Amino acid sequence: MPINFELDFVQPLLKDLETGQFKDVGDFATGVTKYYVQTIEKGAPFGIPPTLPAPAASGAPAPVGTGPNDAFKTPLNQASEQKFDRAVFVYFDTKEMLLQKDNLEQKKAALQGILRKAKFQKELISAGVRQIKTLSQKLKDLPVHIKQLGDTAKEMVALYKTDLLAVVVEIKQIAASDIDPNIAFKDTFPEEHAVIETLTNLEFKAGSPTEIKQTFNNISTVIQYLEKVKREASNEDETKRYIKQRLSAAAQKIVKIVTTIIEPDKFGDLLTQFISDKSRITEATERKVRQGRQAVEAIKIIKYIVEPQIRILEQKLKIQKENIKERIELELSRQKEVISKKISEIGKRKEKSERKKLFEKYVEDAKRLKAENQDNIVKAKKVIKLVTALTKDGTALLQASTKLKDDITKEFGSLKVEFETIAERTKNNVEKAKSINLSGSNTSGEMRSYLTAQGLKDLYEPLNQSIGSLTIDFIDIRKLLEKSETKYDQYDSKIFALQDRFVGIENSLREFKDLPKKPKPKRKRAPRKGRSRSTIISILKKLKLLLARVEAFIKKQLLRAEKFANEQIAKAKIIAKRIEIAVINSLPIPEQLKDVETRRAAIEEKKETIKQYKVKVQQTKQKIQAAAILGSNAVTVGTNLAAKDFSAAKNEQPLQKIASAKFQYFTVGVDPASPQYKKEEDDKNRFLKEIGVLKQIEQLVTIAIPTIQGLKNITPNKLTAGPQNFIEELKRDFERLSSIAQSQSGEISLTDAAGRANQKAINIIKSFAEAPVNDPKGLIATIKDIKVTVQGEMLQEVLKPVSFAPTLISLEQKYLQKVKKLLAQMVGVATPEDEEDKPIEDTSNEGSVASNYRKAQELKKRKKQAAKEKLGSSKMYVALQKMHKILNEGRGSFIIFLIEKISELVARIEAFVRIQINKVNEFVKKEIKGRLDKEKKQYQDRLQAILKKKLQNDLIPQTITYNIASLLFWTGASWTNTNGTIFQVITIPPFKKLTVDGRIKGTAAAVRELAQNFELQLTTLNGLCVPNPATGIPPFPFVGYK
Repeated sequence: MPINFELDFVQPLLKDLETGQFKDVGDFATGVTKYYVQTIEKGAPFGIPPTLPAPAASGAPAPVGTGPNDAFKTPLNQASEQKFDRAVFVYFDTKEMLLQKDNLEQKKAALQGILRKAKFQKELISAGVRQIKTLSQKLKDLPVHIKQLGDTAKEMVALYKTDLLAVVVEIKQIAASDIDPNIAFKDTFPEEHAVIETLTNLEFKAGSPTEIKQTFNNISTVIQYLEKVKREASNEDETKRYIKQRLSAAAQKIVKIVTTIIEPDKFGDLLTQFISDKSRITEATERKVRQGRQAVEAIKIIKYIVEPQIRILEQKLKIQKENIKERIELELSRQKEVISKKISEIGKRKEKSERKKLFEKYVEDAKRLKAENQDNIVKAKKVIKLVTALTKDGTALLQASTKLKDDITKEFGSLKVEFETIAERTKNNVEKAKSINLSGSNTSGEMRSYLTAQGLKDLYEPLNQSIGSLTIDFIDIRKLLEKSETKYDQYDSKIFALQDRFVGIENSLREFKDLPKKPKPKRKRAPRKGRSRSTIISILKKLKLLLARVEAFIKKQLLRAEKFANEQIAKAKIIAKRIEIAVINSLPIPEQLKDVETRRAAIEEKKETIKQYKVKVQQTKQKIQAAAILGSNAVTVGTNLAAKDFSAAKNEQPLQKIASAKFQYFTVGVDPASPQYKKEEDDKNRFLKEIGVLKQIEQLVTIAIPTIQGLKNITPNKLTAGPQNFIEELKRDFERLSSIAQSQSGEISLTDAAGRANQKAINIIKSFAEAPVNDPKGLIATIKDIKVTVQGEMLQEVLKPVSFAPTLISLEQKYLQKVKKLLAQMVGVATPEDEEDKPIEDTSNEGSVASNYRKAQELKKRKKQAAKEKLGSSKMYVALQKMHKILNEGRGSFIIFLIEKISELVARIEAFVRIQINKVNEFVKKEIKGRLDKEKKQYQDRLQAILKKKLQNDLIPQTITYNIASLLFWTGASWTNTNGTIFQVITIPPFKKLTVDGRIKGTAAAVRELAQNFELQLTTLNGLCVPNPATGIPPFPFVGYK
C-alpha cells in the first residue's frame, strides 16, 4: 500500500484536534509522531528490485527487495520515533510557556495601568473632599455672621423704637386736640393701640434662624395692619388718616428689619437707609453698623460663592465615583480574574481537554435550561390564572358596588317631599319675622363645601336637583342628610356583604402567596327595634371607601399581571437564546468550517483595528475642529473685553459658538446616556445663561447714559447766581457740611480729615459724571477706574464717613427726574399712581369697587409681566425694580448702586471668560497634542500586536523543529528485510519552510502544509541498499521513500 499522508496523517490528526483529544502539547507532539510513523510504515525505499543477478550463484537471480516488507517500521524504528517525539514536544512546550508568560506579563501591565487610573481618580476624589471640607469650614461661620448681623439689627430696632415712642406721643396729642380732649386712644384706635403695644413690647431676637422666625411670628399682626392700611381706601377724616399714616411709617422701619433679616444677604440696603435716617449716631452704633455690613458681605459670599461651589464639587465627586465604580472597578475585577485564570493554567495541566469539558458543559446547560423553561411556563400559567380570576371577581364586585351606589343616590328623590315641607315652613317663619333677610344666604356653596368635606362632592348634582328652586337653609338640609332612618339599614347590610366578598378575594391572593388570611370584618351589634344609626351620608361614605379599595385592588392586579407577563416574555426570550447557544456549542465544528471562521476573524480583527483607528482619528478631527472654533472665538471675545467692549452685539455670537464648541469637544465619543454627557450639557446651559450678563450690562449702560446727561445739565430752574450743575451744587453742600461739623467740634480741627474725605467723594462722583456719554467703552473704563480708586472697598463704605449719602440722595432726586421716568417705564410703572394699590372709590356699589380694584391689579400685573418679558431676564427686572425704588423713594444713592451694579457684572463676565474660556482653551490645546501622539502610538502598538499574533506560531522555529525531528528520525537509520537486505539512510533533504499560519488561515491548512512538506522531504531521501552478503551482490544507492 503506498504512502498517503492525507488519509494516514492529515485526517486522523484533524479529527483528534476537533474532538479535543489533546489535553496538552505533550499529547499533540505524540499525535504528530504517531501519525507520521503510521504513514511512513506503509512506504518503502524507492527503486528496489525484487531480484538481482547474484555473483555467488553464477549470475542466477537472488532475492533483494520484498515490497511492503522493505518498510522502516516497528520495532526497528522505535528509537527514531522517540527522538522525533522528543524534538517536537520540547519546541511546543517551550513555546507555550513563553506565550503564557508573555500573556501574563501583558495582563499584569494592563492591571497596573488600571490601578494607576484608579489611584489618580481616587486622588482627584480626595482633593475634592478636602476642598469641600475647607469650604464647609466657612459654612460653619454662618451662624456667627447671622448673630453678628442680629446684634446690629437689634441696635437698629432699639433706635427706631425710640422714634416710634416719639411718634406715639405726637399722634396721641393730635387725637386729643383735633378729635376729643377726653378721647380714650385705646378705644378709638384699637388696631393702632395693638400695633403700638406689640412693637414697644417686642423682644427682638435674631441670633439664629429659629429666633428670627420667632420674632417674625411675633409681629405678624403688625404686618397685617400695614398691608391693610396700604391696601384699603380710607373714608375717614384727615386727622385719623394722618394718625394711621404717621404710625405706619414709623412701624414700617421696624417691620422691614424683621422681614428683611430672614434673607440676610439683602440687609445691606437697610443699613444704608438707617445711616440716612440717623445723621448722628454714637461711635458704638456706628461700629455695630460696620460689623453688620461685614456680616452681610460674608453671608453673600457663603450664599453665592461657597454654597454653589460645594454643590458643583459634590456633583463632580459623584461623577468621579460613578466612573470608578462602573468602569475602573469592573475592569480591575475582570483583569484580576483573567490573571488568576492564567496563573492557574500555568501551574496546573488540566487532566481533561478544555474543549471536551466545554462540550459536556453545553450539553448539561441545554438540559438544565429546558427544564428551567418548563418550570417557568407552569408557574406563569398558575399566576395568570389566579390574576384573571381575581380581576374577574373584583370587577363583578365593583359593578355590584356601583349599582348599590346608584340605588342609594336615588333616595335623594324621596327626600324631595321633605325638602318641600322644610321650604314651606321656612317661608312661614320669614313672613312672621319680616326683618329676616335670606337673600345673602349661600346654601348652594355651603352644601357643595359640606359634600366635598365628606368626600362626596359627586353627589352635589343629584341633591341639588332634588332641592330645585326651593329656598331652604343649609342647616335644615344638613339635618335631613344626617338624620338616621331604619330604611337605610338595608343598604348598610348590603355594604357589609360586599365587604365580606372583598375580603374573600383578598384572601385568595394571600393564600397563593402563603400568607395568613385576613379576618372578616366584624359587624356592630344591631340597634334596638325601631331605632337606627344609619344615615344616607354614612352609608354613602362607607360605600365610597369600599369602591376606592376595590378599584385600587383591580388596578394593582392588572398592573401586576402586565408586569409579570412582560417579565416572563423577556425571561423566555433569554432562556430560548441560551438553549440555542448551548445546543449549537454542544456540537463539534469540523476543522474545515472553523478554518473559514478563523480566516474571517483574522480579517475582521485587522479591519476592526483600522476601523477603531479611523473612529479615533475622526473623533480627534472633530475635537480639533471644535478646538479651532473655541480658540478663534475666544480670541475675539478676549480682544473685545480688553478694549472694554462688553456689547452683546459683538460678544453674544462668539460666546454661543464657544459654548457649542466646548460642549462638542468634551462630548466627542461620549455616550449620551452617561453622567459625563449630562454634566457637559448642564455646563453648556449654565454657559449660555451666563451670556445674558452682557445684555444686563448693556441695559445698565443705557440707564447710565441719561443719568450722566442729567448730572451735566444746568441746575433746574436756576437763576444766574450760585452753582450751575450737579457737581458744583454737591461741592457747595459738602463745604457747608464741613463748616457745620467744624463749628460743632469746638477746638478740634477737622479740616484735613473732612477735606480729604469730601474731596475723595466728590472726585468719585465727578469721574462718573464726566464719563463719555456716547462711548459705552469709555463709560465702562471710567467705572473700572473708580473701582480701582476705592481699592476693592464698597462705595457706601468709602462715602459714609463724610455723611455723603443723604446729600447725594437729595441731589439725585432733583437732577434725575428723566431717569426716574425711564425706570418707571422699564419696570412697567407708567405713573407714580400705579405704585399704590388703591381701588377706585365707589360708595354706591361695593361690588363695583371690588371689581375695579381687581381690574386695576390685573392691569398692573400685565404691565409688569410685559416689562419683564421685554427685558428678557427676571434678575435684571428685579435689579431695575430696586433701582426704581431707590430713586423714587430715596432709599439710598442711585448713582452708587448703578456704579456698583455695572462694576459687579463687568467683573463677573471677566472672571467667567478667564475661567470658562481661557483656561479651557489652554487645556484643549495641550490635550489635542497629547491625543494625536497617543493615538498614533496606540495604532502602531495595535498593528504590532496583530503582527506579533501572526508570528506567535513562529513558522521559522517550527520549520527548524520539524527539520531536526525528521533528521533525528532518518539520519543513520538502518533496518533489514526478510531477505537479509539492509537499508541504510545516508542523508535526508532539509524540511521545506512552513508558510501557512494556522491562526490566520486555519488549522486544516496548516496541518496539510506540514504533511506536504514531510512527503516532499521523503521523495529525495538518499540511502544505501546492501543485499545479503551471501548473494555477492554489491551495495547500490536508492533515492526516495515512497
